[in-house]
Amino acid sequence: MERLKRILLYADPVAAIAPALRYAVRVARHNHGVITVVDCLHSDSPPEPLEVNRDCPQCVQLQREQRELGSLAKQETRSRLEDICQQLRNQGVPATAKVLVGRPAVEIIREVLRSGHDVVMKTAQGTGANKERAFFGTTALALMRECPCPVWVVDPDETSRFDRVLAAVDPLTDNPDHMKLNGDVLHLAADLAEWENGTLHVAHAWTPYGVTVLSSRMPEESLKKYIEGGRQHAQHRMTDLLARFERIVSPQNIHLLNGDPDRAIPDFALQRRIDLIVMGTVWRTGISGFVVGNTAEKVLRQVRCSVLALKP
Repeated sequence: MERLKRILLYADPVAAIAPALRYAVRVARHNHGVITVVDCLHSDSPPEPLEVNRDCPQCVQLQREQRELGSLAKQETRSRLEDICQQLRNQGVPATAKVLVGRPAVEIIREVLRSGHDVVMKTAQGTGANKERAFFGTTALALMRECPCPVWVVDPDETSRFDRVLAAVDPLTDNPDHMKLNGDVLHLAADLAEWENGTLHVAHAWTPYGVTVLSSRMPEESLKKYIEGGRQHAQHRMTDLLARFERIVSPQNIHLLNGDPDRAIPDFALQRRIDLIVMGTVWRTGISGFVVGNTAEKVLRQVRCSVLALKP
């Protein structure tokens, strides 16, 4: 957790800033960090005329008004960001404001690459009934998919702290980078749970490969043995993965979920009232290996709580 020192806080005007702001302050204070507050002016504003007829007063006036409009939008955005920064400084957190121009996800990623931020934080888009329709939004999903640093999207209904933290892992991988990602997810989830004096859960969702097809082609007893063999294999790999974490993960909080991740993980999080899921955005899918952003994005589209997403 101590690595999250340089925080980029996206002050998305569509989503409430307060939830992400609150946790950004807590993380910055804990880690003696700094916060950069950004917003992005969309580049799809009315374009300037390609050619201006200087003899046409209307054309010249239109160009002038467009320039003034762009300048005004930038001033108002900077003023709003400076107000947020002043709130942060009043709480003892160093903060600076930046106005970006372009597509939000693309420009935020460019800012991360330029300045080496350790984490991007924003509030989720959906609240209340809207959670069923639009929780993370396109920008949050794009950041989780492409941003090189961790992305922390905070539930707008989260008002206190993260009492229940879930580390979603894939112990079946043999890829060294993805094995390390499992370790990063577990370390960060454990640090957050300890910091919040909360409970750490670890879960892996598995399903026997081809079981739907095999169920109509394999005798019942053979099918049961096949499924049990898959479960035992997943259990064995989970035990190996967690060997280094046995002191911080209670056995009753280790969960092997039978089902596809895109349903099993969100359902588990809902049933156990998980406040924060820490997960990688590279997941294993059957025998085909890893598919970047595929299974993970399906999980994210079903989740309705805060998520901290990491990459290899």
